[in-house]
Amino acid sequence: MYYVNPLLRFLAFWGVNTLSLWVADQIFDSIRFDDTGTLLVSGLLLGIINTFLKPVLLILTLPATILTLGLMLPILNGLLLLLVAWLVPGFRIDGFWYGVLVALFVSVFSFFLNSLLGPYGGRRPARMTATFTAAGRGEASESRAGNTYEAEHFREIEDKEK
Repeated sequence: MYYVNPLLRFLAFWGVNTLSLWVADQIFDSIRFDDTGTLLVSGLLLGIINTFLKPVLLILTLPATILTLGLMLPILNGLLLLLVAWLVPGFRIDGFWYGVLVALFVSVFSFFLNSLLGPYGGRRPARMTATFTAAGRGEASESRAGNTYEAEHFREIEDKEK
């Protein structure tokens, strides 16, 4: 497995949040930032709220989420985005339903960007793969982003067979 520096991973996800908010600002007229500093603070605060407050609210609203077949989740995301807009001076959203719409867009767009980065902030972990020859001997390799290394265990097995 790759070790991913937590600071770099934090910066990557902060950048994704900030980029998502900036793209939403460019697409929707109902969301506005006074300056770049406001955008950066909003991206940071949205990440903090999604990390710490959202899981608690998801548990508290679980019965309503089940009853509405998941339709409570975009509303919860909209409320959290409106909370960020209320806490950060210079960040404005025109109304509740606009907040829900923008939050839905930010969620989908940041999901897309995060899937491009992967769970490790852009680095892929090692994967073990095994291939078998016609004779039945197994060969294993550890693959990291295109580079291949033979596993020591299977080398020992091949040496014993010789």
